[in-house]
Amino acid sequence: MRTPDRRDTRREPSRIGGLIAHVSVYSELAEPQVLELATRAHLLHADRGTPVVRRGESMPGVISVSYGLLKLAARGANGEERVLRLLSAGESFGAATILLCRPCPVDVVALADTLLVTIAAASILDLIDRDPKFARRLMLALAERNLGLLSEFADSALQRGVQRLASYLDSVALPLNGSGRYVAALPVAKAVVASRLGMKKETLSRLLHDLVQDGLIAVNGREIEILDRTRLVDIARSGTRPPCAGEARADRSPGESHALHGVI
Repeated sequence: MRTPDRRDTRREPSRIGGLIAHVSVYSELAEPQVLELATRAHLLHADRGTPVVRRGESMPGVISVSYGLLKLAARGANGEERVLRLLSAGESFGAATILLCRPCPVDVVALADTLLVTIAAASILDLIDRDPKFARRLMLALAERNLGLLSEFADSALQRGVQRLASYLDSVALPLNGSGRYVAALPVAKAVVASRLGMKKETLSRLLHDLVQDGLIAVNGREIEILDRTRLVDIARSGTRPPCAGEARADRSPGESHALHGVI
C-alpha cells in the first residue's frame, strides 16, 4: 500500500504560509501568525488512492487541502464503504479529533493527487490559548459542522432518494458561460456520489434515468445539465416528481442504511 510523501526536509515557510492563508479557518490570522504556523507545519503529498490516515490511528495534526480531493469514509463489518464527507481545496479536518485527544474515527483517503498542509496539535492549541479571535472562529466552524451533521442525519431519515439527489444536483450546479443554462459537474465517480448520498450505485443510476425521462436533466458522463431547474428545486423541497413507468419502486433499497449526506 502506498503511503503519503512526508518529506519534512523540504519545508518552505513562505510557500506553506501562502497555502495556510487560503484555508478558511486560518484566513483571518495576521501574517506573523501564519508564518509562525508555517515554520511548524509540514507539506504532505498523497497520490490518488493513498490512505492519509486510517481509522484508529492518531491524527498527525489538523490537515488542510491545498489542492486535490479527500474522502472521509467508514467501512462496515460486511466490508461496505460509506463516504461521509469530501474535502476539497481550502477545507480542513482533524480539529475536533486533536482537541479531544482521540484517534481518527474514519479513513482519510486521497481521491486525486493531493497536496496537504499538516499543522501539529501543539501549534493549534498554542494559537487557541494566545488568540481568542482564532479560538472563536474555530469554535464557530466546529459548531457549524455539528449542526450540519444533525441536519444531514435528519434529511437522510426523512427525505426520499430522489429528493436527496435533486438537492445535491442543485447545490453543485453552476451557470454555464452566461447562457442561462446550469451544469452540475460531479467531482468524483458516480459510485462515490451514491455512497455520499446514502444509496446504492444502482439506485443513483435509476434516479438519474428517471430525471432524464422527466426532462429535468441530461447526463453526459460526470457532466449533468439541468434542463429545468425550477422543477428540480421543487423536487428537492417536496420530494415529489411527476410519475413515470415503474414509479411504484422505492427510492431506497431495503438493505440500504440511513446516511449522512449533503453538499460535497
